[in-house]
Amino acid sequence: MGEDYPRLDPGDPDERRLLIEGEHPEYHAALADPAFDGELDGVNPWLHIAIHEVVANQLWEDDPPEAWRAAKRLHDAGVDRHDILHQLGSVVTDHLHGALSNQQAVDPVAYRQALDALRPPSPRRRAKAAIAPVRDAVYQVKITLHGTKPPIWRRLRLPASTTLAQLHQVIQVAFGWEDAHLHAFEVDGRRYSRPDFELWDEAADEGEARLRDLAARPGTRLRYTYDFGDSWEHDVLVEKILPSDGVAHAVCLTGRRAGPPEDCGGVWGYAELCDILADPDHPDHAERVEWLGQPYDPAAFDKDAVNASLDRVRLG
Repeated sequence: MGEDYPRLDPGDPDERRLLIEGEHPEYHAALADPAFDGELDGVNPWLHIAIHEVVANQLWEDDPPEAWRAAKRLHDAGVDRHDILHQLGSVVTDHLHGALSNQQAVDPVAYRQALDALRPPSPRRRAKAAIAPVRDAVYQVKITLHGTKPPIWRRLRLPASTTLAQLHQVIQVAFGWEDAHLHAFEVDGRRYSRPDFELWDEAADEGEARLRDLAARPGTRLRYTYDFGDSWEHDVLVEKILPSDGVAHAVCLTGRRAGPPEDCGGVWGYAELCDILADPDHPDHAERVEWLGQPYDPAAFDKDAVNASLDRVRLG
């Protein structure tokens, strides 16, 4: 299944579904397999996509209007788009799941009332969550290499006490980087890095910043940049905050595609490299293979190998 959807029209219901599927690359293999009838990370991919499709169709068509009004209330209160979709999806699950799974009747009045009752957390509750994160929690994060098509990403679980310095080590391992260049994080407009890099006068020490203090709720995003020449930007999304599992190292749950080779020229250079490697008749093919020095398959991803390396990166 393709993963590059730049020309699809969200106004077309069929293409709208493809766009929804495109936002969930972790489910592509399962959706392409008619025989798949299980779960991924506790989620049924078919049902998850169906719920997203119901929400998207209702918002696009403004039917029922309560769905759009609920989305606007949450948006105006500062709720992240991802969280808005999942909150609307939870109402769909509560009231329409029977219709999606076994053709049960739907109570449209109760469904509309539930949408009308959907409200963002009170400012007091949001403030309490922001200043009182669970200290022993586990963070599930999805890290995507920005601008890569098809996307290169990893889904990881790691302790809430993980520092940004340790997260740097985790990302290096998860994507196969060699830690041969400078790096930095950005969270809510503030930069973090190693003090000895002396990148910016105002940069905070990444070794003193922990996930639990920077990301108090799901939906929080961080940016990690590695190699300021090639400028590999990694989008880090906190998907879930879970109870502690007592594991003192990061665990890779799933991922897609191999990390790019070092010093290949950033996103554009990497795309060109993949095109050349895929064409044995390209005049630069032999030169690039020799430059790599070892076999390289852009589509390869070995979760077990990643986890074997992550097991040696102690956190917390």
